[in-house]
Amino acid sequence: AEILAMRRLAVDARDRKLIARALARQARYKIETDLGTGVERDVDAAVRAARRTGEARTEAEARRVLAVHLGKSGRYADALLAIDEALGALETRAALAPPPGGGADEGVRAARTVRVESLLTKGALLRQTGEIQRAIEVYAEAYAVLQRHGPRRLLAHVLNALGVACHSRGDYADALRLYLGSIAVHRESGQRDKLGLALSNAGQCYAALGLDERALVLLRKAVDVFGALGARGSGSSEAHAALAEMHAARGEGALALAELERARPRDRGLAGHGHGRRALC
Repeated sequence: AEILAMRRLAVDARDRKLIARALARQARYKIETDLGTGVERDVDAAVRAARRTGEARTEAEARRVLAVHLGKSGRYADALLAIDEALGALETRAALAPPPGGGADEGVRAARTVRVESLLTKGALLRQTGEIQRAIEVYAEAYAVLQRHGPRRLLAHVLNALGVACHSRGDYADALRLYLGSIAVHRESGQRDKLGLALSNAGQCYAALGLDERALVLLRKAVDVFGALGARGSGSSEAHAALAEMHAARGEGALALAELERARPRDRGLAGHGHGRRALC
């Protein structure tokens, strides 16, 4: 409702900059809520409006949203092209323009924030296509940007993303250090919605290192966080499935089945998780 109101206001005022921002936010809302219809149309309109008004950051954000949408659809080549176009838009002088009522420093900060979000998206796409080393290099670039200046909330995301990339190629010790760093920043910044995922990742890493008791502690903390937030996504399901696998490996069949049952209402595609499949076996 807020986005539609913003769009109506922009149209009524004939403010092309505001129209571009409203269209970009509308597209972002659609992918965040899995309402994928019309995303490409919204992005195309946002990019055209942004270019006419020199809104480089809005153009970059719209192209980043398109990349996420294309990646979710399995169109990875197109998604990588879109994210490179987003990063290209941020190379222009217009990307550093201050926001309405803000100073020059705010323009630089805003551009860096969009750049880090775009690099996170590119890294995720590369990881999904199996290009782990390239993904790590992209995440490292995002980390370097944040070291110079950037919001702490994004630092936690970058550390977790680097951890996932290292984890996926078997570098468990490095992955664990990154996950624990991410957890510390999430706690410091109060981002409980992402804390559960970082705790779950760290718990699974401990399990891979054979440190079962520590793994169980963190996985239980993860499901507690998800439960307190009412989270019912794949992160919650994976944490329960990982606990189920650990209980099954220890011969604790009843506990394993209980964890699988807790996971089922959150994710009907439970058998798609490696942990879920192994625990079921």
